[in-house]
Amino acid sequence: MRKNANGLEHRTAALTHAQAYGLVLDDSQTDEFVGMYVNQRTLDYGTDGRKTVQLFLDRGHAAGISPYRVIVEWAE
Repeated sequence: MRKNANGLEHRTAALTHAQAYGLVLDDSQTDEFVGMYVNQRTLDYGTDGRKTVQLFLDRGHAAGISPYRVIVEWAE
């Protein structure tokens, strides 16, 4: 896996960036928000995460929300 500059390695920069879009959030709320979306799982879903994404899409198709069944192809 190629290592990228990201919010995990540059937390302060990630918080500053997020605050520009979350104008109603205080520092603590911004930190909590970034922690929800900038974490190890956003770098790699893992096998269980990939299965969950496919299940989510399959259920949407089964419920008639999506007219087509989508098969996810993951880039490595």
